Parts: sequence; structure tokens; C-alpha cells
Amino acid sequence: MKKMNNKTNIITGIIVAVSLMLSAYFILTRPVNNGISVNCSTILNLLHKTPDFTSAIDLRFQLRTNHTGQVDLSGNIKQADGIRFVSRTVLFDYEMSAPGDIAIENMRYVKNKKDSANDHDFKLSFFYVQEGQKRHIKVNPLHNAYLIENTLSPVLLCVNKDN
Repeated sequence: MKKMNNKTNIITGIIVAVSLMLSAYFILTRPVNNGISVNCSTILNLLHKTPDFTSAIDLRFQLRTNHTGQVDLSGNIKQADGIRFVSRTVLFDYEMSAPGDIAIENMRYVKNKKDSANDHDFKLSFFYVQEGQKRHIKVNPLHNAYLIENTLSPVLLCVNKDN
């Protein structure tokens, strides 16, 4: 009976050890949902009927591997009553559900001193997400640039600044 218990204990010990080693292997080698590094810029020209304005905006788009990002916007908006200057920084967090599929959330807006643009027009026309909401985009590498899309269509081609 003692021999049977020793064999059972040894077999149980081997099974436990193999299970622990396999668990450690799978935990340590599983793919981690790391962030990506994107640093690109483009010029965004918009022509709106409502509100009635045209704009030329320099846009710099960044995603960092720590799941944070930033968009810097600077340029002007021309309306019937004059020209206004846009100078804003948008800070955000993001999650990746698959390579290139990004959900942006927790957006914080910093309006710089020289910014004279109307907040309402900015929210209607540029990089804006309501508090508590997420915005889904796709970021696809394309040679020395990134094609940035919303769920319906491409939005802009952003040229890589890391080269």
C-alpha cells in the first residue's frame, strides 16, 4: 500500500510540476497587447457649409507605446466675419483591439493662448469625442506614412516624422 501511495505522490508531483511549467510558459509567451508608436503629420484642408468656413490646419498625430496619444492642431479658419487661429492640443488614452484598430477615449483638450477659434465650430469639425465616449479609428502603415480611417472611410494620410 505504501508503494502505491509513493507512486501516486510521484505521479501527482510530476503532473503538478508539468502543469506549472506549461502555465508559466503560456503566461510569459502570450502576445501582449502593447501600444504602437506613431509620429506623423499632415495638412488638413476643410471646406464646410455648416458652419460656413474653410480651414487649413497642420495636424501632428502621435500614439505612444504606453497607450497614450496626442494630436496637435494649428492653422486658421476663415469665416465670413474674419479669420480665426486654431492652436490646440488633444491628449487621450487608447486601446487596441487588433493591430491597427484603436479606440480613443478620455480626451483632454488644451486651448493654447493664441487660439481664437470658436469652441463649437472646433467640436463640429475637428478631432473631438464627447466625455465618456470612445472613437474608433484604424491606423494602417503605408510606406513612409499612415492611413488613418474612421469606421466609414479614410480620413487622412499622415506622413511619418520618425524618418
